[in-house]
Amino acid sequence: MENELSKHNSPSEPEEITLLPKTYFEELAEEGLLIDFMENYMPQQFAGDELFRERVFSLALQYNSNAEDAIANRIILDINNALSYFLEYTKEWRNHSL
Repeated sequence: MENELSKHNSPSEPEEITLLPKTYFEELAEEGLLIDFMENYMPQQFAGDELFRERVFSLALQYNSNAEDAIANRIILDINNALSYFLEYTKEWRNHSL
């Protein structure tokens, strides 16, 4: 597994260099596979935990600029699902009020 250099600078402290191993999610993000992995292997957590999904999107964008299309598609799909649910939920009321 590759290592990543992380510099921590502080005005009062000398510069420190720490070696941090890349996580499995970071490697998937570099390859452009992170969002697909989440949708296929962690769908409940990815769909149900908004903070987790936001972190996944952030990680995907940090490591792969091509992730924008996959993220936009996922957000559009979520909006579509929410609107479909809303329309179905209000169908009786809308028909009754016409």
